[in-house]
Amino acid sequence: MFTAVLRQPKLVLTLLALALAFLFFTPARADAADATTRVYPRLANFYLFSPISHSDATELAKWDVLVLHMLAQQNSAAQIRYIRQLHPDIIILVYIASEEFPTVMHSQWDSSSDGLFKKQLRGITDDMWLRDSSGDHVIFWGSNWMLNVTDYPSAGRRWTDYLSDFVANELLSSGLWDGVFYDNSWADVSWVNGGQIDANHDGRNDNKQELDAAWYAGMSKLFRLTRTKASRPIYIVGNGDRGYYGDLNGIYFENYTTNPYISWEEKMRLYKLSANTGQQPSTAIVGNTSQEKNAANDYKKMRFGLTSALMENGYYGYDAGSNSHAERWWFDEYDVNLGAPLGPASALSGSGSYVKDVWRREYANGLAVVNSTAESKQVDLGGEFEKIIGNQDPAVNNGGIVDKIKLDAKDGLVMLKTYQIIKNLVFVNGAFVSFVDYLGQRVRNGFFAYDERYPGGARIFLGDVDANGAEEQIVASGAKLEIYNSNGDRWFNDFPFGGNFSGDMRIAVGRLFPDQRESQILVAPSRGGQIIMYNYFGAVMQPGYFPFDPKAYKGGLSVAIAHFNGSDQPGQAIVGVGLGKKAEVLIYDNRVSLLTKRFYPYDKTFKGGIYVSAGDVNGDGKDEIIVGPVNGKGLPIRVFNADGKKISEFKTGGLFGTAGAMVGAIDINFDRLLDIAVTNL
Repeated sequence: MFTAVLRQPKLVLTLLALALAFLFFTPARADAADATTRVYPRLANFYLFSPISHSDATELAKWDVLVLHMLAQQNSAAQIRYIRQLHPDIIILVYIASEEFPTVMHSQWDSSSDGLFKKQLRGITDDMWLRDSSGDHVIFWGSNWMLNVTDYPSAGRRWTDYLSDFVANELLSSGLWDGVFYDNSWADVSWVNGGQIDANHDGRNDNKQELDAAWYAGMSKLFRLTRTKASRPIYIVGNGDRGYYGDLNGIYFENYTTNPYISWEEKMRLYKLSANTGQQPSTAIVGNTSQEKNAANDYKKMRFGLTSALMENGYYGYDAGSNSHAERWWFDEYDVNLGAPLGPASALSGSGSYVKDVWRREYANGLAVVNSTAESKQVDLGGEFEKIIGNQDPAVNNGGIVDKIKLDAKDGLVMLKTYQIIKNLVFVNGAFVSFVDYLGQRVRNGFFAYDERYPGGARIFLGDVDANGAEEQIVASGAKLEIYNSNGDRWFNDFPFGGNFSGDMRIAVGRLFPDQRESQILVAPSRGGQIIMYNYFGAVMQPGYFPFDPKAYKGGLSVAIAHFNGSDQPGQAIVGVGLGKKAEVLIYDNRVSLLTKRFYPYDKTFKGGIYVSAGDVNGDGKDEIIVGPVNGKGLPIRVFNADGKKISEFKTGGLFGTAGAMVGAIDINFDRLLDIAVTNL
């Protein structure tokens, strides 16, 4: 139940009952991804602050589902379009009450003489109002007059006919919305006003069973009429405990962590039922709210709701509830990408249905665990997992590697899988790799990267190079370069720099040509000065480019592939100058033939060589260039933009007393932002 409070210069509309909710709905758009293929956690936000500023819209685009008040159409249409521009797959629903009108407050919320509230009110006729046997208006919340959802005979047009017309013609026709959120989509109504309701206008209060049946039928008709009149696939979502599974795309369960009248296990049972009943395929949104003063810092309550949601295929949101619904709270766990679920949730007790217990669900990249009991529990994880590294609750999210945890009552935890090998990054087999952000802050525990299939010291890349969705392997060991397809068949086996080459091969993998889905492979030697470009199965695309005199320069090179202008544009080949020559970063076109820019990443006197890598490590949508010294003890790792302007620098501490720092870019903590991998050699 939403109410509204006027605030200058903005309008805040708040929801009384949406303290925590599960929202279930079926993707109605043809391009909507199936629930099992989307990344988790999925995020939702009931944001009823209006008008929406440009900066608000930028932040709101981070969520996957938004419910906005209908007045946002009137005063923030440009911002809604901007949100969709930033997040094309976002689902945006328009909020409107299904069974009442704010007869007093609407003028404060909307002073426009031809605003949406005024338009809606003008079409409401007297016999649409819901009254008791004395003819008095029935009120559920505040001063709002309720409307008659039932399909009893009426002297004029019925409310369900009128409201479905209004939603279809005034709201959904705008092109701003993917569907509608109908507030107060109750399955019955006899509990309102002590049961004193005369919906059939016979001068007597109705029989409760007959009234509830008529109410349910009328509400169901409202949903069907709205869908028909929209003339396109839409989402229709309603907040209520149950019912309408065949009519709605989603049910919103209220007060999930605070409602004392329904148990956790019953809510989870209904959650699962709603996710798998009615229109398919279905998805789920879990919303969690708290009206306490310190609600934004109640990380335990937030985790309990989030991990409960992760037991099924749902979205999740957390805000201040009925006092606001105008938050953009973001939590450390929101940045984690658990990947797709690997199976259903399971209980420690082995129960096949939801009971009070510790429940867990495994994902491609990690694990979610929730303790629904009233007692702290010791949990054996059955293997090692890594806690995330968080700033908000570091006592819990401390990055520790654990195989057992103590989980407080009504708390949950999101963890990541531990690693021995790294995907989508060239690593040195057997070397220790640490992971930091572009400011040098640790984002995940380091580890020794090792793949037992290959010799120690080999340069290895594991990833999808032919764009077939499977993993290929590129291995450079000694003088030999090998490429294996996803079936283990060897595509390529040769010696790029001759069989007598002694040194290391530096490899870069990525797309240089936008008209090709497959990756290209750049190879450069640690001794010598030649760059070779191969396609994904080893065919030579650039037989050998020498940035310097091949007879005079033998100091080696490093290579990287960058995209400064977007992934749909040609890439750039980045070259780092090796030992014995002034260390430079050289930027070439995608054919490694035209030098477009060069700069010195360190003092011009430094001749110790550099490693280069590239990736969008600061989230600006453009790749940065990462530089580490080959032989320069005490020198920092530096990050530059495409123009050679330094963005940041940091020191790694020289693990094991070594001087060199091989660098790479990878999203190691699954927060959708590339991190910097540092291998001290």
